[in-house]
Amino acid sequence: MPQYSPQQLASACNGTLIGQSNGLLSELYYDSRKMFSAQGALFIAIRGANHNGHHYISALYNKGVLAFMVETNQHITYSNYPDALFIEVPNCLDGLQQIAAYHRQNINVPVIAITGSNGKTIVKEWLTRLCETSFTTTRSPRSYNSQLGVPLSLWLINAKTELAIIEAGISQPSEMKRLATCIQPTIGIFTNLGSAHQENFASTHQKLNEKLDLFESTQTIITSADNKVVIEAIQKRYPNKTIITFGNDSSNNLHLNSQQIKDGQTTFSLTWLGTPFETTLPFTDKISIENALLALTSSLFLGVNPVQARLIFADLQPIAMRLEQKEGINNCLLIDDTYNSDLTGLAIALDYLNQMGAHRGLSKTLILSDIFQSGFDDKELFSKMNKLILEKGVERFIGIGTSLYAWKNGVDAFKTTEDFLRSTKLSDFNNEAILLKGSRSFSFERISELLEKQRHKTVMEINLNALANNLTYYRSLLNKDTKILAMVKAFSYGSGSFEIANLLQHQKIDYLGVAFADEGIELREAGISLPIIVMNPEISSFSRMLQYELEPEIYSFEILKAFNLAVERQGLNEVPIHLKIDTGMNRLGFLENQINELISLLHTHNKLKVSSVFSHLAGSDDAQHDTFTLQQ
Repeated sequence: MPQYSPQQLASACNGTLIGQSNGLLSELYYDSRKMFSAQGALFIAIRGANHNGHHYISALYNKGVLAFMVETNQHITYSNYPDALFIEVPNCLDGLQQIAAYHRQNINVPVIAITGSNGKTIVKEWLTRLCETSFTTTRSPRSYNSQLGVPLSLWLINAKTELAIIEAGISQPSEMKRLATCIQPTIGIFTNLGSAHQENFASTHQKLNEKLDLFESTQTIITSADNKVVIEAIQKRYPNKTIITFGNDSSNNLHLNSQQIKDGQTTFSLTWLGTPFETTLPFTDKISIENALLALTSSLFLGVNPVQARLIFADLQPIAMRLEQKEGINNCLLIDDTYNSDLTGLAIALDYLNQMGAHRGLSKTLILSDIFQSGFDDKELFSKMNKLILEKGVERFIGIGTSLYAWKNGVDAFKTTEDFLRSTKLSDFNNEAILLKGSRSFSFERISELLEKQRHKTVMEINLNALANNLTYYRSLLNKDTKILAMVKAFSYGSGSFEIANLLQHQKIDYLGVAFADEGIELREAGISLPIIVMNPEISSFSRMLQYELEPEIYSFEILKAFNLAVERQGLNEVPIHLKIDTGMNRLGFLENQINELISLLHTHNKLKVSSVFSHLAGSDDAQHDTFTLQQ
């Protein structure tokens, strides 16, 4: 990680430095739940629609965190934190982006920026795979491509980095200019132009031009020759930039001479800069082929040897393998990250292990392979690795590979995956959350097969990527100001309430709905911070609902008065409630002749805030009741 003095960072973001410290800052955090070490940590108190990082300053200070970026209008009482320092800025997200841009200016390596409507993450991961034996590479973790994710990704670039690959995504106009200022890329990659996030742009042309803001500082832009609209827009806006393409025409830098699909793989005959070569890809679908060829073209442009590239190309794996959660043997939870192994990815995966292990009450186990091309010698690498493992609370560590075997003197370590499989009994693992983190060459999928619980023939598989895509589609049909509530009651109808809620939170949904308070409390304790409506609140649960910031559906005067009393007893103000009106379902809700009394009572109970009013449609799924539904 980089290291800067508080004075340097305060100057970089035009902030006011309050308090003194001689220490250097190296770690940036914005989520208090993911802080495992206070040493060198700067907590960025981000404010969002549903959370405010300033609320966690006191708790973090008590845990030993002594450096905070805060906003001027939050009126922090600095005297309460006598040995802490604060960098005060108008807006913490702006401040974070400014210190990331400052760090970027101190980096003199190729920085690739990837944008487009789809495929950014998979192109980034495959390009990293193609380049990792030629360069010490730093890349955006997972899909960190937002206004928050990009600066956090840039902060991971260190003195050992020889190549940085950063993805950038936008959903609103003017966002890309901010990201471009942070990233300042030297090379650009454009995946494709599709309909994702179109709802916030007046036209596809506007969205394309917004995305092209990213390439202002680049010398070269790489894309598919099939992206004719994109190429024309680049040539018009940036006539002096070099465009590198792949395609069927011989004028392309990577010329696709032919391709043949057989036995689940695609064989290509290619020519790069006049040199012909052949390679295979373990995919046959059009999208995977396009993404893989874009990654291959980019790696060849960077100077990766075609012979080496073709070998790695033939071994590319679906990115869905990253952090895949599986039920393991003996009440174990398996987190399968058997795609690659690096320190950045390890830190992210260990955060996920902590989150999932804590949720299930399981001990935490890491099975890790040797890490290649880290940019560190073994002594420094193992020191950093050991620090990570201790900070993240790993209770059991198993190493696989000759370097880890030597480091651990053979204790809980094996030279090869075969050695581990020969020596391991299924009874060795019980009640553990197990993270498998390995480079491809170690074939950790064999360990995954051993430890995964054998399933019956009938299986319900939940595709979280499909859920996210469905949400994006329905959002595209709505006005941008329309909020979305997702029902996750009854264990998300049997599909796993925490897993579904965690994904929805990541997708920035507005509300969750549960049936009973206990379900909402469970989600809060698992780290879900979204607003949660309880559809069937019980008077006996009101105290705990207020403690966990759960919002009740109010459907009767009895419930309204009882909840107001609970609010008054706790001295709270503006507590959100949701009113249900009965317009014909005849189950729950205030009736039409009760509305005047309800309004009068709400004026009296002024500590409550009506956040929504809703009803329950009785026959909306039946066309013969459309007249009645419209009346409702």
